[in-house]
Amino acid sequence: MDIGRIDGIHGSVPVNPLSRAGRAEQAYGASAPASADRVSISPEASLVSKALQLPEVRADRLSEVRELIQQGRFDTVDRLEKALDGFLRTEGL
Repeated sequence: MDIGRIDGIHGSVPVNPLSRAGRAEQAYGASAPASADRVSISPEASLVSKALQLPEVRADRLSEVRELIQQGRFDTVDRLEKALDGFLRTEGL
């Protein structure tokens, strides 16, 4: 057995991709019109897609806010309402 050969067991065999394509067209009908695919995106998937497009988190600002919350110097209710109002306005809700 010669494993150093690159031409296969039966020697080199020509490849003719056009004949394969021709057989596929005959089998599946190349002239038939293609049906259009449709995709439906759920509201949840749309929201996730929008969230993934948001800018990256600023770690320094996040650390600062966490520290303010731990110290009790961050008015979370007022800030949360402002943030939610802005989000709802942006989304048209």
